[in-house]
Amino acid sequence: METQASIRFDHFAYPVDDLVKAEDFYTGVLEVPIHERRGLRVIDVRAGTLPRTFLNVAGSRVGIFLGRQPLPEDNELHGAPVVGIEVTSAGFNRIHRRLEENQTVKFDGPRLRERLGPKAKSILLQDPFGNHLELIEKDHPAANNGSAYLGLSQLELEVTDLDRSEAFYRNVFGLKVLGREQDALGRETACLQLHSGQWLVLHKVKTLNQRSSANYRFEGQHYAFFTPTADTLKQFREAVAREGGTVDALEQTQVRSATAHGLYFTDYDGNPLQLQVEGSE
Repeated sequence: METQASIRFDHFAYPVDDLVKAEDFYTGVLEVPIHERRGLRVIDVRAGTLPRTFLNVAGSRVGIFLGRQPLPEDNELHGAPVVGIEVTSAGFNRIHRRLEENQTVKFDGPRLRERLGPKAKSILLQDPFGNHLELIEKDHPAANNGSAYLGLSQLELEVTDLDRSEAFYRNVFGLKVLGREQDALGRETACLQLHSGQWLVLHKVKTLNQRSSANYRFEGQHYAFFTPTADTLKQFREAVAREGGTVDALEQTQVRSATAHGLYFTDYDGNPLQLQVEGSE
């Protein structure tokens, strides 16, 4: 499938308990600019649309949205899911200083990241609502318009069966398996690489934590892949089902263009995912 040859991360979305506080943290401490806000009109309220803010990460998007219920507590700094973002050296140093000054956010680093995946200095942190982020320093003179950010680097998820999950992402997306290792908590971990050079990291657990297993469907928490064209979505749906995933009956169309499709699905463990494509069946 052409989908497999050109797959990359498109956007990630996850919940927060206070959207104003979240915007202040992401823009003020992490320097992520706001791309747009949604769900703030009367028509949105009547439709049940959740208020959300999309942040601009060098052209990719990170969406933060106001959940329908309080988030489960998460005090494990090395937990998951983890959203990884590449940051310029100058931006990395500025953000590190702000994190030290903030004194309310848990973080670890800078430290040399020697695990499978990106080899660089990184800062592992939780936002004020417990969502996990990793900032990866990349030696780059400057980003567009002086931005600190260079793009999405990796996504880390919890799974209960590493063999089956490796097979799911390898067979559905054509990802390359780079190897396995032990993570900071001693869990067996698999690292896979997208055609774009980005990484997908899978952590084996006995049971998914509450944040990983929460099903916010298409209106909330999900992690989206993108391919510029798709000859057919039927093959993709069949591959997801064959590998133990579930395709959502709700399909989002014409979000970005007249030929855009947003197909929502889950992997073997129920991690909420999306395939964003251009082109029709």
